[in-house]
Amino acid sequence: MHKGQPLYFRFFGVIQYCIWLVGQILLSNFDVVRRVFSPTLDIKPILKAIPSYQKTELGRVVYANSITLTPGTVAINIAKNGDVLVHALHADVLTDLEEGTMGKRVSRLEPKIGDTLLGPIVSGDK
Repeated sequence: MHKGQPLYFRFFGVIQYCIWLVGQILLSNFDVVRRVFSPTLDIKPILKAIPSYQKTELGRVVYANSITLTPGTVAINIAKNGDVLVHALHADVLTDLEEGTMGKRVSRLEPKIGDTLLGPIVSGDK
């Protein structure tokens, strides 16, 4: 049985994250255009599992969707252990994901246990 979770992310954090993500999308666009129009066609597709450290299912979904929104990468699957299977145009593109910059930013959006605005995270009792 799947238990629900409140849709609570930090409001100002979401605004900051969206601005940062738009910047990453623009940078990735330039990288993809450069690779496609390069005389040597610098594309070597790779498929790799990237660990995610988000505590909530919603956090992992936001992380995977952010990867897919970034040109040159597509999140294919989220494994039960939280790893995200990513297809990229080149291994260089996965460097930032492996460093965890995007993952850490998404994790900062997630509710923390004990947040006063959140209330109980999981309620199995009636």
